[in-house]
Amino acid sequence: MHRSSSAVNAMALSPDGAILYSGTSDSPIVVWEKVEGREEHMITTQTWRGHKQAVMCIATVDDLVFSGSIDRTVRIWRRGSGDPCIGVMVGHRKGVRSLVACRFETAEMDDRVACYIVCSGSVDGEVKLWNVLDMVHGSTMLLTNNIEYCLPQNHFK
Repeated sequence: MHRSSSAVNAMALSPDGAILYSGTSDSPIVVWEKVEGREEHMITTQTWRGHKQAVMCIATVDDLVFSGSIDRTVRIWRRGSGDPCIGVMVGHRKGVRSLVACRFETAEMDDRVACYIVCSGSVDGEVKLWNVLDMVHGSTMLLTNNIEYCLPQNHFK
């Protein structure tokens, strides 16, 4: 590994621990992979560009990578696809500072369908809950001293 030219604000490992994703102040996400035969050594294999400002947070689930930025967006990336950015979620009024993502399965007819939920938090105290299938936020919470929030009652059915 080598020194980044700007501040490293966020890092996340792939579920198998073989890939490291780092987010920097100059906006790209750098993809690092283990060198075969040298498990303690990683090299840069890709640089993903898309965010217009600093990347502040990264989360991984399965083969998806989610990143949040001061540019007020959450981006969805898939390693190995032609264009790694497969979606942009817009809705925050201030920069995105934190996020977490999870996978769950839902039954549709007789099939199991994988779904992804992302929670993103911005510097103004707003938390958004996103359904990645349609890339829209279904809930918004404003975290204040009095903790006001609004969630649909049947959201997780």
